[in-house]
Amino acid sequence: MIGILFDNISVFYNDQKQSVDKLDPQKEYQLSNTIVEIQNFSSYFKDESHLENMKLFYKALNNSDKFMYLDKFEQCMYMENRIGTNIFACGYEDGEPEYYEDDDGTIKYAIKNVTIGKNTQDYYDFKVTDGRLFNDDDFEDNQIIPVILGAEYKGYYEVGDRFSAEYLFEPKDYEVIGFLEADTAIISQGGIIYLDRYMISPSIIMDDPPTTWDELMYQAESYEEKIEGNAVLTENYSLAEFTAYIEQLTNRYSMFDIQIVTPNASFLDTSLILSCYMGKNMFFLLAGIIFLVLTIINWCFSVNLFKMLSNYFGVQILNGCNENILFNAVFIYKSVFMLSGIAGAVFLLMCMQQFNMFVVIASIIYIVINTIIDKVILRKMLDQDIDHLLRSK
Repeated sequence: MIGILFDNISVFYNDQKQSVDKLDPQKEYQLSNTIVEIQNFSSYFKDESHLENMKLFYKALNNSDKFMYLDKFEQCMYMENRIGTNIFACGYEDGEPEYYEDDDGTIKYAIKNVTIGKNTQDYYDFKVTDGRLFNDDDFEDNQIIPVILGAEYKGYYEVGDRFSAEYLFEPKDYEVIGFLEADTAIISQGGIIYLDRYMISPSIIMDDPPTTWDELMYQAESYEEKIEGNAVLTENYSLAEFTAYIEQLTNRYSMFDIQIVTPNASFLDTSLILSCYMGKNMFFLLAGIIFLVLTIINWCFSVNLFKMLSNYFGVQILNGCNENILFNAVFIYKSVFMLSGIAGAVFLLMCMQQFNMFVVIASIIYIVINTIIDKVILRKMLDQDIDHLLRSK
């Protein structure tokens, strides 16, 4: 009976788990936030605790040993065209290079750029033909920011060249440290991005609090992009556990909603995944409760049965029977009922094509535990005086 009950409890959990398991098998998911739904971005960050919480959220993502967080996002830089070509401008392939004119009348083009963290560089195994890749120091908040250029930039820049550009509309100084191999690519928002015409800049960690309003806005916009990276889950870490962890972090740091996106850019049903995760815990809780209730029922049944048979036990002891013989007789008596029930349950489940090893294991554990209980109850009863056993009704 316990096997049937456990099996039926697991049906709801297993159905939901199968739905979750059908999701992307690569176990890579992108985070997306809902900060765009905040009506006034700048007013929201007047409370600097929101920025600090976002930094802590980002730090927690990078420190997890259950998944690798890939900090990567496209963010154009704006700079003057000093190299005589617009092939590196956003929109060039569509015939409409993106640009704007500043207050001085200077034309500044939006240059393709991908900002990455150290994990992303390692995960995609970047290689350079000249110069070097990023090291840990490059992700610190330095005055000169190192950049790696795509392969098609060769001939326009050299390693060591410096230039100025606007990143999130803040003026920054950059230095070229290397050139990527041709056809280097990454996956972003479900698509492949070839980096031959891109600048690759480091995702700067800004631990120090901002000292000006402009710096506050710059850090807020930067970290808002940082927390929209990808998480590559380890083999034994489930999507349900990851979803629950993100939900936990969101609540801990009072964040706006964080959504999980599959590599094909479709939003996951977070409620389904969380219910699957909670369903797993609920399954074990209910299984434990049912197991306990059935064990108590068996204990009460055994106590009453042994009381009814106490006079019989006394007579058999006078006839020379020992405890083991009596216990074996009782065990055979009860086993007939238990095994009949289990056999019927197994037959029923096989007919329903729901039979599995869990039924067998649950039944064996139940029989072993209740056999021990019967042994203890019988031993305690037989320790009584023989006259007490004979006078019992």
